Amino acid sequence: KQDTIKPKKEQISNLDEVFEKTDTPAEPLTKNGMTDIRRLFLKEFDPIKIDTNGSLTTELSYIVEIDGTISEIKAIGNSGAFNKETERVFKKINSKLKWKPGIVNNEFVRSKYRFPIAMSF
Repeated sequence: KQDTIKPKKEQISNLDEVFEKTDTPAEPLTKNGMTDIRRLFLKEFDPIKIDTNGSLTTELSYIVEIDGTISEIKAIGNSGAFNKETERVFKKINSKLKWKPGIVNNEFVRSKYRFPIAMSF
């Protein structure tokens, strides 16, 4: 059974504000945290969908919502195919897990993160 986050009403900040820096960062509710995210990402990534050789980079940005879900997933980099596959994989792996939201002043908040990715093909 997947853990869920149910913050108390007094622990919830402004629902529209997104924080780029938090007192306590968001983290995936998995045994090994971001290590598991990286492992799942590499397992699900399909290099056949990438139509180029060489090194590619992208920066994946996403928001961890107060309820532990992920939203606004966007990859920006030097290859449309690489960006699209990065977004697809991140959406897929996060559809099956929750995150512990970030905290500012002892309140759960929406928080934005960036995840740089580089691969060689």
